[in-house]
Amino acid sequence: MAYPQSTTTPPETIGSVSLPPPTFLPDDIARLRADLTALGSISDALGETGTAALDREQRVPALLVARAAETPEATIARLFLLGDDVPSPLLEAALPSLRTEGALRLGLVRTGADPEAYRATVDIRPIGTDETRLWLAADLGERATGRALVADHVLGVGGASLTLVGITDRAPVHRALDLGTGCGIQASILTGHAQHVVATDLSERALAFARFNAALNGQEWDLRRGSLFEPVRGERFDLIVSNPPFVITPAAAYEAGLPVMEYRDAGRSSDVGHTSDAGGISGAGHTSDAGGGPVPSAAARKGGTDSEKDSAGAAGAGHTSGDHLLEVILGSLRSQLTADGRAQMIGNWEHRAGEDWKERLSAAAHGLDLWVVEREVMDPAQYVELWMRDGGFRAGERHRTEAVYAAWLQDFQARGVESIGFGYILAAPTPSTRPPARRFERAGGPADQPVGDHLAAAFAAQRRHADEAAADPAATPLAHVATWRLAAAPDVTVEHHLRPGEEDPTVILLRQGSGLGRTHRMDTALAGLLSVADGELTVGQTAAALADLLHVPAEALNAELAAAVVELVATGFLERVD
Repeated sequence: MAYPQSTTTPPETIGSVSLPPPTFLPDDIARLRADLTALGSISDALGETGTAALDREQRVPALLVARAAETPEATIARLFLLGDDVPSPLLEAALPSLRTEGALRLGLVRTGADPEAYRATVDIRPIGTDETRLWLAADLGERATGRALVADHVLGVGGASLTLVGITDRAPVHRALDLGTGCGIQASILTGHAQHVVATDLSERALAFARFNAALNGQEWDLRRGSLFEPVRGERFDLIVSNPPFVITPAAAYEAGLPVMEYRDAGRSSDVGHTSDAGGISGAGHTSDAGGGPVPSAAARKGGTDSEKDSAGAAGAGHTSGDHLLEVILGSLRSQLTADGRAQMIGNWEHRAGEDWKERLSAAAHGLDLWVVEREVMDPAQYVELWMRDGGFRAGERHRTEAVYAAWLQDFQARGVESIGFGYILAAPTPSTRPPARRFERAGGPADQPVGDHLAAAFAAQRRHADEAAADPAATPLAHVATWRLAAAPDVTVEHHLRPGEEDPTVILLRQGSGLGRTHRMDTALAGLLSVADGELTVGQTAAALADLLHVPAEALNAELAAAVVELVATGFLERVD
């Protein structure tokens, strides 16, 4: 069996000095687009085993398949996904319009170890289905180069960016903002439902990749350089999305030897930089792959070279520990959103002793309705271990590793941090007619991505109920919902759990088949209400009938059912039928 050869030496510049982003040559980019559009499925070319191995950050199975296939799809995968040298004839066949000369002009390839072969200088990979496929270029990852990445690395398609893609509301809008665009992942998909897309970033390298990617996909974005909302002050948007650098990293960890990694650092410095999708915000760059959950895709795991230790002091200058960046972004959203606008983002937040993290985020989100879905919580040690693995520490670095670990933990301890939460944030401007609607919850089950439509509908239902409750504050809980006509969401099922030989269930569960995959335990009365939730009867009519049927006091049952109905509508189990 032929195994991948070790003679393909990674470029000496990778891991120490950034390679330049692709050259912007519109005619050549159009030729590249034509060649990539003509390709079949990359996943099919690599097969189930190869594709699954790539998801685990293992390239050998995919390399074996791709080298044996010699199809254009396999060649593109070898070159841009796997970091393999590709013979010139195969490259010519895979890019018949662009040709090797065009790839060289664009700066996409360079001569390999064999002068008759070529290796990629950028990562280019598809996102979306074969019918709606887009292509994104970014810096080569550690898997392709075998080396640690530099501080200004521009991250490509990864877990966090895909999480944000999955939670974004895709209703048509006029103006959308991708805050910290990086290589342009969010902007590329926003273009499908936004008439005008503005994408900002502090990183010149990230914006160069974004400009290239917009052209590669035949799109137009308004690209602007600057920190946070500075490039768009005074403007308003119907939709704002952001995958900010959320990894809480103290200056002490850098001083102890943690490599500088702009793509993930949530510490604020005097120079506010780019966000997670390989771009930037707040002295940091693109985030790594863990917005919707703590475990990053290994594709996002970057390291740092010894030379980067010299930059640690600079990273610490003006640096503050904690999740303050998240509060800053929340505090700015109201002034940047239209009256009917909305925002979706991912991030993490500290749980501190003697302090309610929910109150802290609520205070920051001035003038906003807010829904925070906490997907997972880690203790400080777990959190540090996760992001130290992401930091690319190698075997034999025990002294530096433990010094960084200790400094990081001591920062958390000094500030009373007991745990760190990860999850989704949805926000929208609060109407002047009522107080803000706030909902914080833990929902740790597997999400059936994409969940953007599900979350948008549930958030709209929460806000609608807040509007109605504010209009009649003296009404009883049942009065608020008495006129509602309800129907179960299409994905909802009921489970009855019975002991052997018994007729009556001991447990009745309501289960979501999609969305956030929630379950809700029901009593007999609520199960009865669900059994007739077909949009015909009102909640008031059903409650009255159940009180008679179950021989229970109507007042107590009404309050119980009203609270349950509000919760089930807010979480998408039930839908109001108007």
